[in-house]
Amino acid sequence: MVPPTEQEIIALRTNLKRCTPQTIEAAVRFRTTGDLTEIPTVVYGIIERHLPAEHSRDLTQANDDTRLIEDLGVDSLTLLEIVLSIEETTGISVENEELREIATLGQVKAFIAHKITTAGDPKAAKPAKTRRYTQLEVGMRLPQQPPFFFLEDAEIQGKIARSSYTISGKEYFLEGHFKDNPVMPASLVFEALGQVACLWVLECALEHIGTDVSTNEVLFASMEESHFYRRAVPGDRLDLEVEMIQVHEPLAVFRGTATRNGEKVAHVERLVLAFGPDVVEHLSKREHPPVVAEPGPVDGAAVPAVTPADSAADLPVVPPTSAEDTPKGKVTRDDHARPDPEDLVAIGESGKKPQEDEFDRNFGI
Repeated sequence: MVPPTEQEIIALRTNLKRCTPQTIEAAVRFRTTGDLTEIPTVVYGIIERHLPAEHSRDLTQANDDTRLIEDLGVDSLTLLEIVLSIEETTGISVENEELREIATLGQVKAFIAHKITTAGDPKAAKPAKTRRYTQLEVGMRLPQQPPFFFLEDAEIQGKIARSSYTISGKEYFLEGHFKDNPVMPASLVFEALGQVACLWVLECALEHIGTDVSTNEVLFASMEESHFYRRAVPGDRLDLEVEMIQVHEPLAVFRGTATRNGEKVAHVERLVLAFGPDVVEHLSKREHPPVVAEPGPVDGAAVPAVTPADSAADLPVVPPTSAEDTPKGKVTRDDHARPDPEDLVAIGESGKKPQEDEFDRNFGI
């Protein structure tokens, strides 16, 4: 086992920060020495961190026959979250088919130990080809549409997806954020990163897990370790980059960063998307405590924490106001339901497919 770098140790501690100190130190020792006796502490600690509140318990007192579903209340989606965390911590890879054979704590420990002892050195990977997309192609693929579409041209290279968004100053949400001082909301910067991640899932899931994902089958699942560092204002171009860390149907985990002229604007260490035809119904039945992002310094001032209530899906829909109710010179959400064509890339007049015409109408072209 190759000893981890200092940066990898820092990342490991960050990923496990919600686990107990004993779990974190056991994980560091395992990654440093390869000592398999640390595996039970690591595995138990990760599982305990994901247990529902009503099933919270010290797993060191449980026996190997303890059942994950029946005794610990672990559903299929939670099991995937546990596996993703174990993969990140131990460096192994678990296939979906292998998960079906795991039902008890003893099987989890034995499986992880077996994977570690039999893992060989990975073959050198060939450089991934870069796939590029125009703004029109991105918009035709994503479920988000104007006025809630925050990507321009994009590219995907292996596990990396990149795009950008230029703040025009005409966005409807800038009218009240803030008065006489327009600033891109932090939650929408993270929304833009989520849209880049969504593009990766829609374009790359088939080759990574053999499953084709439909446009409306991708949702935010969770976000952890997110920080906002500096303001983004009209005229700024946000460069957006996400890296796929792990993917197991129906979850994909990303790390993302937004920059402005090379300076970090926002960073999220763990952005999780859920995908698949049954994911909407499944997530609607789950109850999660609010995940509060830890704010970073913004131009010397503190920033309110970002919570799930700030996410794009939870923003209130503001009904359009009538002309009589709108003060002269003021803008409403309805005014920007169809952006100015000049804000979009130039699109030729001929050779369009029917779906392109529909997309043009959505953009007001």
